[in-house]
Amino acid sequence: YSTLFRSLTRAFAASAVCRTGAKSNDPTYEDDRWLEAQFTEKAKTPEERYAAQKQLEIMKTMLTKVRSETDEKVKKAVSQQQADLHSKSADRDKKIDDLNAQIAKLLETVAELKK
Repeated sequence: YSTLFRSLTRAFAASAVCRTGAKSNDPTYEDDRWLEAQFTEKAKTPEERYAAQKQLEIMKTMLTKVRSETDEKVKKAVSQQQADLHSKSADRDKKIDDLNAQIAKLLETVAELKK
């Protein structure tokens, strides 16, 4: 796309510099009207307008599909991270409960030894 744009830009710039009004008598001669037609909508044929419209619709469809796929991937990754965090939190809570139980046992043992 960028190569086409650069070549069209160069051709357009060259045509702007070379506009002296000189025409060729050669029947196969083409002036720069084709380049101007690429940039003006009204100079396009109905077929070209239809093709451009279809290309735009296809691009919109592709963009919608890519966005939905990306959204699905992000939602899946977020839900996976949340599940991981929940499981880590549950593991941490279990370890805390175990430590609290051990502390309680140790406190009972200390209380019995003081008697």
